[in-house]
Amino acid sequence: MLLPAAIVVILVVAGVGGGLWWRSAHKPIAFSLNGKLVNHPQAVIAAGESAVATLIAHRTAATDGSPRCYFTTEEAHATASGARPISMALLCGPVLFTDSLAGRNLIRVPLRMTPAGDRVQLVPAKAADSTEALPKATVLVRPDQRPFPASAAALVAPKAPAAKKDAFIRASEGDVVPVGLSGIPFVDKTMGGLEGSVRLMRAGQISRYGSGEQTRSAPTGERMIFFDLHVNAAGSTPVDWGVRVDGTVRKSSSPALSYQTLVVAVPQTATVDVVLRSHGTTQTLSLPEGKPGANNIAVLSRQNTYESLHKTGQVSVHYSGYGQTEDDTYPVSARSAYLEYWGGGPAGAKHPADPGYAYLDLPISYLDKKQSATTPFAFPPELLRLTTKDGHVYRATDLAVGIPAMSNKVYSVFEVPADFTSGTVTVSGTYHYSDGGVATVTKPFSVAVAIPAG
Repeated sequence: MLLPAAIVVILVVAGVGGGLWWRSAHKPIAFSLNGKLVNHPQAVIAAGESAVATLIAHRTAATDGSPRCYFTTEEAHATASGARPISMALLCGPVLFTDSLAGRNLIRVPLRMTPAGDRVQLVPAKAADSTEALPKATVLVRPDQRPFPASAAALVAPKAPAAKKDAFIRASEGDVVPVGLSGIPFVDKTMGGLEGSVRLMRAGQISRYGSGEQTRSAPTGERMIFFDLHVNAAGSTPVDWGVRVDGTVRKSSSPALSYQTLVVAVPQTATVDVVLRSHGTTQTLSLPEGKPGANNIAVLSRQNTYESLHKTGQVSVHYSGYGQTEDDTYPVSARSAYLEYWGGGPAGAKHPADPGYAYLDLPISYLDKKQSATTPFAFPPELLRLTTKDGHVYRATDLAVGIPAMSNKVYSVFEVPADFTSGTVTVSGTYHYSDGGVATVTKPFSVAVAIPAG
């Protein structure tokens, strides 16, 4: 007769003059619950063992032949009445399932209690579908005083069935077992694109995933990597990400989910990484190490890219041309500064050639009340410069140039290293108009910017 699931059995060999049945020379122990004696305790044990046998007949399990059940107590000795006080559950074993951890070789069987005159009747309920370790200060006892078998220490959990070759599935972190580690290592690396970002939180090689009869081990010739990541979409356009194995990209079955916990099975020697593609760029984070690829956009992996400024002041300008001169003073405002990679409007038409650089966008506007009391104007890039603490001077660039939709706008930025943290932006210098006029700043305006590192 074939059983529904495999049961691995370790046979106990009898010693000389003995048999497989252990007979106690001691008087059976009495047990009590809530101060009342338990009716027929050996029958309770037998019913518990039957419940366990029913469970393991439908599970892939390793046993020592015939798991025994025990009452549990925290009392080392009997009460004054001679009965041993017990708790409301049996612990039975040794048993190991495919998802059992080392040392957890007991199955809990809850007990139901009903009054029986001056005694109580205990009936075992359904056995728990998992194993556990013996709780601290807990003693296992039986009416016949048979001890917990010494062979339990040698029992090995059966190997879980292999996952499908090249599997790529969702899995819970609580249902994976790391290889040689106490937990899945924390990585915390981020890649960003115009459509959104992918943040790799944890990643590590595992020996198995799943629980119960759904537990799976690595396919033959492959290893399994567990990782979890956050997918943060910036808008309605999906974030284009996947897992690349030796150059071939695999897609998640639910790529739009904001939180992904995944297992991927790959050949033992395969090169594996999470890949993000956006507007002609391809970025990677290796698995399970989380090492960024050489072409990753550095600034988009930063946590700190913004500073609120709310700096105001005045700029005085001297105009000359057509034989006339004029001096004006304008109110100036700088509200914020932030680092970005794509600029030039919503479509991200432009970006630095080097992914290790970024645009520092620090809009400085002024009001020309002769033209409008409320509409702010931008300074031309020729009047803007950024000076860092080491004395390096960066000139501004107008990203609106060459973009038809921004033909009447100015979008001035500074191209800086992606790890930029601080500097001073100044409005000063001279601007030459196409019609021959000249504007010279006679009273400059400066604003310091400090964006925390990282």
